[in-house]
Amino acid sequence: MPDALSPSSAVVTVNACKLTGSGLQRQSKLPPSYRPKGYEEAFDADTLWYDAVQVGRRIQLVCPKLNNLASKVRSARWWVDERQVVVQRIHFYRFHDVVELQLPIYMQARTVTIEIGSWLGSSNVAQPQPQLFARLNTVVVMNRNNNLHWITDFLHFHIHDHGLQAMVMIDNDSTAYDLQDLQDKIDKADLRQRLIISAPFKFGAYDLKFYKPWSLMNGRLFYPEIYLQTALLNSLRLRYLSQARAVLNCDIDELAYTPKTTIFDLTVRSPLGFVSLAAVWRYSKSMDHNSTRHAAHHLKHCALAEPCHAKWCIAPQGPVSRLPLSWNLHWLELEQHEKSTILSLLSHRINHALNYIFKIISLSLCRDAKFYHCRNITTGWFSGRKPSPPINQLIPDPECEAALNAVFNSPHSPASS
Repeated sequence: MPDALSPSSAVVTVNACKLTGSGLQRQSKLPPSYRPKGYEEAFDADTLWYDAVQVGRRIQLVCPKLNNLASKVRSARWWVDERQVVVQRIHFYRFHDVVELQLPIYMQARTVTIEIGSWLGSSNVAQPQPQLFARLNTVVVMNRNNNLHWITDFLHFHIHDHGLQAMVMIDNDSTAYDLQDLQDKIDKADLRQRLIISAPFKFGAYDLKFYKPWSLMNGRLFYPEIYLQTALLNSLRLRYLSQARAVLNCDIDELAYTPKTTIFDLTVRSPLGFVSLAAVWRYSKSMDHNSTRHAAHHLKHCALAEPCHAKWCIAPQGPVSRLPLSWNLHWLELEQHEKSTILSLLSHRINHALNYIFKIISLSLCRDAKFYHCRNITTGWFSGRKPSPPINQLIPDPECEAALNAVFNSPHSPASS
């Protein structure tokens, strides 16, 4: 694997295994009558695992939801290098699963191989490199064709206001530029460490017009089949981020606002070592020049407060990280139960209650803390995002405007370019 400390090797690929040639495919749990146009094309039926990481004497295979493939994985024959191994356990989560292989002795693994019938699939195995991000304030973001100016603005804000020191960017097969252009832009930011993870996989179909974030269908609990981002968050947790000072999970169109402190200090000081903060929509005047830059998003709706999913920051060596919790896009979660709908619902409710408690504790530490979610910073990929309200329904938000001006209203600011 490349040395991520070298600027010329800051792009890393994950250790994926495809089902090509096996005759197998992952089946969707969403009934065909509910599937919107293009669902099958966006659904990842062919990736068996995204990444393979060694943790002690165990190999962790970070997978999309296995669905119908779980029984095949359990009954398959497995090798790590030349040694035959067995599946110790499969951990099931909301948007991904983890297959755990037990090594008979400690060894530095190089490859993992699965045999199903006459088909063989394999990948390399990554050895963790937590020293790359040790004690650094780090952000993890996913990117696909985001304007390079947006990335510059996002980094500038969090470096200026929060002491951001490192970034891991998951690039989901961008076509608007190549990875070298992306790397050159990120290298100009004042960061101590940066890493681009090349992830040319299907993201999954997600359309709020057709189904809710979770639903009961045919007597089974169903979650949207968007596997990639959550799975790779957990791959990065295993590979790189276990010794980071704190890790912020948000998107390029979101800016953390934590007055009189930073999101990273707030997290480290938290009794949990974790904070979960609500996001609020902020808008720009669409007819203005640079209306799709972060600096222009200082307007709010005059009456309504549209809900946004929470985002979070975690100290990987803090108290909550000692619990058996997986990282999710908007929360932390315990394992799910796959076979029983009642137990699945129960674990869903427990996870919901747990994260509600986390959110209450977070807000008690800094009541004004939030994420500004910038509406016009979007490539239009997400069909559930509504258009901005009419301009006559928008009013200035003095708090937001002051926060943005302090960072961007400068001749040296990226927003001025």
